[in-house]
Amino acid sequence: MVQMQKESAYPTEPIVNKPGLPDPFLKSSGARVANVGEWEEQAEFWRNLVMDMEYGGLPPTPTRIEVELLARAGVRRFDGEPNFWSYRITAYGGSRPISFCVQILFPKGEGPFPAIINGDGCWWYMTDEIAQSVMSSGCALVMFNRTEIVEDRGSTAVTELSKKVGGLY
Repeated sequence: MVQMQKESAYPTEPIVNKPGLPDPFLKSSGARVANVGEWEEQAEFWRNLVMDMEYGGLPPTPTRIEVELLARAGVRRFDGEPNFWSYRITAYGGSRPISFCVQILFPKGEGPFPAIINGDGCWWYMTDEIAQSVMSSGCALVMFNRTEIVEDRGSTAVTELSKKVGGLY
């Protein structure tokens, strides 16, 4: 039995197999973007492509969100003793709730503070030196583990790409 591949508007060959960068002005028809209206359509194509390839698309808008405070502490080993707060966020509205933890490190004082968001908590690239640098710049650091929400599709441990796992699935 021959299995037909699903027709896709998105590129199917990995970019690493092609020399150079893709031309954002080249439409899938082979024509080039000629005016602002066409660019708006092409920009939407690229947004959707990146959203689908990088994040697997967006989940449905939640009907309710619950936030549970897990911990509040000061970090005495850092200059200025910034605050470290941890939360569990649960979103309802899909076929089942999605729950994940968020840690926020922020300077003492009155906010709001600009924030740097790091969703790679699964790899824990954050060092004390980086965190202290963020604090000294007057910013907050928001960290979460994106694999609590959806599996990392680029992991070599993922052997069956058609099967999606994680809180969204």
